[in-house]
Amino acid sequence: MPPPSADRRLALSQSMLDNDTMAGDLDMAVASGAHAVGLHSPVVRKAGPEETVRLLRERDLGVSSIHLGLKVLEGDDETADAALREGLTLARAVGAAVAPVSAGGCGELTFAEADTIYARRLARAAPLARQLGVTMGIEPIHPFLHAAGFIHTIRHAARIAEQVDGCGIIVDVAHLYWDAEFEADLGAHVDKVCMVQIADLDRQALAERRWGRTQLGEGAVPIARMAHAIDAAGYRGAYESELLLKLPHDACIEAARYSRRWFAGIWGETEPS
Repeated sequence: MPPPSADRRLALSQSMLDNDTMAGDLDMAVASGAHAVGLHSPVVRKAGPEETVRLLRERDLGVSSIHLGLKVLEGDDETADAALREGLTLARAVGAAVAPVSAGGCGELTFAEADTIYARRLARAAPLARQLGVTMGIEPIHPFLHAAGFIHTIRHAARIAEQVDGCGIIVDVAHLYWDAEFEADLGAHVDKVCMVQIADLDRQALAERRWGRTQLGEGAVPIARMAHAIDAAGYRGAYESELLLKLPHDACIEAARYSRRWFAGIWGETEPS
C-alpha cells in the first residue's frame, strides 16, 4: 500500500490543459490541486525553458516528465540523433527526470529491423541521457494504435530497454489493460518502470471501434486493480493522470480535481493531500 500521501504521487499531464500559455496551464494545474505536472514540449518551447522553470517555482509545482512527441524511427539517423539530443537537453533544462522516446510505427520494416534501428538510436543517445540524468522512457502502445507505435507489451519494451543503459519503461494502463500477461510481465520487469500513466477508455467508443478517453473510473480500464498490481510489484515512483479530454477551462479543472479525489480513493484516502 502506498503511503498516506499517495495523492502527491499523482501528477497532471499538461497535454489535457488549454495549451495556450505556460502560465495559464500551470494556473489550471494549481487550481486543480496538482503537486506536479507532466510537461508538454510544444508549450515549453513556446515559453522557453527558463521561463517555464520560473513559472513552476512560483507555483511550487514539480515536474514528473516532459512529453517530447518523438517518433524515433522517423527519418534518418542524423535526424533522429538530433531530435533525441534536443529533447534530452530540454528535459534537463526543465528538471524532468523522465522523457518518453516513442519509436513510432515501423512502417514497412519488420519487427526485428525496427527493434534494431530503435535500439541503436537510443544507444547513441544513452551517454547524453546518463550525463543529464534523464531516463528515456519506452511506452508500449495499444495495438489499435499500431501506426503510432509498434511496441505493444511490457515484455517487448523490456527487450529494448535491457539493451540500452538509461532506458526505462512507461506503463500506461489504458494501453496495457487488454494484455493477459500484464501482471506477469510487470513483475518480471518492474525494476525498469520509470513512470506510470493512468487514463480510462470510453466503452461506447470502443464498441464503435474508436479510441476515446473518459473520466477515471468510468470506462473499460480496471485502473484500480492495475494500480494495486503495480504497487504490489514494488513500483514506488510517480503516476501521471493523462485524461486527454480537452474540456472547457472550468470543466477541465474540475475533471482534474475529480481524478485526484478518485486516485486518492483507490488507496483508501478520503481526501487528497
